[in-house]
Amino acid sequence: MSVKKWSICLFTVILGLFLVSPAFADEKSDYEKLIKQRSAQQSVAEVTPDTAQVENLSKAVKQKAPAASSDYIYESEPNYNISLADDIVLNKYVSGSFSTNYDLDYYRVNVPTSGNLTVIATAGSDLNSHLILQLVDGDDNSLAWGSLVTTSTSSGQVISKTLSPGTYYIVLFGDTSASLVNKPYLMEALMDSSSSDTTPPAVQSVDPPKWSTNVKVNQTHTITYSEPIKRGTGLVSIWNYNTYEDFPTSAAVNGNTLLVTPVGNLKANTKYMLSLKKGAVTDQSGNQSDEFYYSFTTGASSDGIPVTAISVSPSSLSLNVGDSPQQLQVTVSPSNATNQNINYTVSNPNVVSVTPDLMVTPLAAGTATITFTPQDGSNCSAVVNVAVSAKSSNLTSIVIAPFNVSLNVGGTTQLTLTGKYQDGTTKPVTGASWTSSDNKIARVDSNGNVTALKTGTVVVSALYQGKLATCTVTVKAGSSLTATPSSLTMSVGETTSVKLTAQVNGVVQDVTENADWSSDNNGVVVVSEGNVTAIAEGYANITASYQGSQVLIPVTVNATASDITLSTNPEELNIQVGGKAQQLKVLATDETGRITEVTKSCTFESGDEDVVTIDKNGKVTAVARGETSIAVYYEDQEIDVPVTVTATVKSISVNPASVTLAVGDTAEISVTGYYANKEEADVTDEAKFSTSNKKVCTVEDGVICAVGKGTAKITVTVGKLKKNVTVKVK
Repeated sequence: MSVKKWSICLFTVILGLFLVSPAFADEKSDYEKLIKQRSAQQSVAEVTPDTAQVENLSKAVKQKAPAASSDYIYESEPNYNISLADDIVLNKYVSGSFSTNYDLDYYRVNVPTSGNLTVIATAGSDLNSHLILQLVDGDDNSLAWGSLVTTSTSSGQVISKTLSPGTYYIVLFGDTSASLVNKPYLMEALMDSSSSDTTPPAVQSVDPPKWSTNVKVNQTHTITYSEPIKRGTGLVSIWNYNTYEDFPTSAAVNGNTLLVTPVGNLKANTKYMLSLKKGAVTDQSGNQSDEFYYSFTTGASSDGIPVTAISVSPSSLSLNVGDSPQQLQVTVSPSNATNQNINYTVSNPNVVSVTPDLMVTPLAAGTATITFTPQDGSNCSAVVNVAVSAKSSNLTSIVIAPFNVSLNVGGTTQLTLTGKYQDGTTKPVTGASWTSSDNKIARVDSNGNVTALKTGTVVVSALYQGKLATCTVTVKAGSSLTATPSSLTMSVGETTSVKLTAQVNGVVQDVTENADWSSDNNGVVVVSEGNVTAIAEGYANITASYQGSQVLIPVTVNATASDITLSTNPEELNIQVGGKAQQLKVLATDETGRITEVTKSCTFESGDEDVVTIDKNGKVTAVARGETSIAVYYEDQEIDVPVTVTATVKSISVNPASVTLAVGDTAEISVTGYYANKEEADVTDEAKFSTSNKKVCTVEDGVICAVGKGTAKITVTVGKLKKNVTVKVK
């Protein structure tokens, strides 16, 4: 679409919005004030612009389409005051138009060094006298007004002003004597070559310093530059120094610093490389940063994810002196806590003893507490209360509950043991010896916890003080759960659904509505009957439970899709037939500059599967020589990745292999190449030819010319491959 058509379409829409908005009245009032201000302040300025610059700008506004859209900055409405100003950079064309007769267009430009700023604007020679150009400071104080400059072929409004470093605003509007509504204009701000900034931002310091050790696994790395910066297009990454595995990172800009943070936690005691590709950041003039990288080594695991809770099973013990040692099981949360080691203390070591593997032995009648705390110093704990009685001599029987148990394969349950005494009392019993009649069907631990392993029936027994109790455990096939999709990457505000199927006795059933659904982080996602809604950026796990089985669905929530820029690494592919498949990574950059790899959430399509194929994980395999592209789809966005496939010629043949000619005759050699994938092609144009005797024959581009009688040999070379053609001239 041409600049003119593009502008008309866009600003017709904006005009409709403005006419129903209260902001339109404010803009008209501001416009009228500026017209009065111009009449009072404007004087004829002595401007000596570069004539070529004015003519180039006029030529550009007449073009139907820009030569390269990357050379242009397009106006974004509304921008009718300083707070709404569009950001522009020096030496780039700015394309815009006026949506109403009272439209004010503000542009913010950073002047990096002292020097002369020249601003040129043109809407076409017949309209430039009605175009008004103004330069103001950050308080909206007028610094200069544009003057109409006419060259031999064109004209434009021009401001030339010597400025100190800082932020300034360029204002464009039209007078009402001629309508400029929906007429495209171009504007450019330039600094004198002697004062323009061409120096890229340089790294001044990094924190933690380069090559640091004992770096926290979730440490934010601060890279400080020599001047204010913006996030660029260059890749920012952290990767394992030994395995080259990339780790997801976020990158954000604050003034003259770049903040790089691993998304999640790095491995402890591991060497990593932080890499900033060229153009990872730019300065305010658009100069790209140079490539920069350094290594660092993470510290001990205690610097990672802290323990937030401890649970112990069983949570209390009732023992008798002489009972067998009782095993405690400790679980920390979250399950991915970096340091999961715990410490424990016993309040009364005369009553119970505890071994390092958490076996509790009753020593004497009394009570004691066992307190557990995390080694990483987190503020949480768990307490097990222990009551020890003197050895009982009046136990009459013990009973297991429940008496009959039915489990699905993979299911678990805990059996309880109760003692009955001569005086008619009962109390829970711990410290019994538990056994299963078949550990291949179901096993039982020292606390009575039963785990179902395969279908069948077993008898679980408990032996305590010579008393025996049993129960029957029946294990059924149960259900195997599958969630589709198995993981989710979503945008804030998006809703999607997960389908849950269960395989019961070989039959697959949809159990989505019958399952229990939960989210471990309702601040990020909520779920109901498989319907998932993204609330805020972050990470969460959804759990679906059905008939004792569970499945976990990880969810990543990014910013809204419209705020994401999609890119790939690499940006284009050059692969060889028979070579190793290449991994295509897809990166989403949000409006804060944070980069997230979204490869697993994308779909891919090869433009020509006879040339390349790509699987669901982004692995690209060469099939045959040629050029095509791969379409990458992520939510409502699509990008194309160019692909070039080459192949190595494994062998060649020539035709003819020998030839007999008369003086003055010619003959043509054709060369066929054979590739590793059994493809063959005419490679005559790639071949080089030489003759052993130029007095007998010459050869050029495969054409033999007989010169004199005799015999010669033509050598045909393709790469490192050679073939000979024998030539006899009569």
